[in-house]
Amino acid sequence: EIKIMFGTCPTNLAEFVEASQMLQAEAYKTWVENYRTYKFNGKNGLVFWNMREGWPGFNECVVDFYGRRKLGYYAIGNVHRNQLVAIREDGRVVTVNDTRRAVKGAVTVTDRISGRTVFEKTYEVPANAALELGEVAWRGRGILDIDYEQDGVRRPRRPVACRLIAGRG
Repeated sequence: EIKIMFGTCPTNLAEFVEASQMLQAEAYKTWVENYRTYKFNGKNGLVFWNMREGWPGFNECVVDFYGRRKLGYYAIGNVHRNQLVAIREDGRVVTVNDTRRAVKGAVTVTDRISGRTVFEKTYEVPANAALELGEVAWRGRGILDIDYEQDGVRRPRRPVACRLIAGRG
């Protein structure tokens, strides 16, 4: 996966650690996003296990033995914002609103390699709800950028790295 995301596999330990932390952050982000999009559908609720290392090592923890936060720590925090747009594993684009009022927004999904827009839509998501917006017109492996604005706040482009839209690529 590191080679797919970065085009090459690092040859020294420092670069490998950095690349693996980026991949871990992306994996945790994608995992949390996927569960959040199923709000009130019987698939929500997450328990994080092994948040902090009990001894020095190379593992899935997001805080190391010495108390240093890894990139995954920040990814988990960012993906728990009150509002979110994500792509499920089945290719459906879903927005989540955890506030107590309806929110308007707009989303554009772009294939990073070709620059082609694969999904674009404006929407209004009800209070405390998840709303399916449609499906991306893209299949295979690559990196998709999600650019969205909700409630007047633009969210930065967020990579959805190494996605294989299920059963179609």
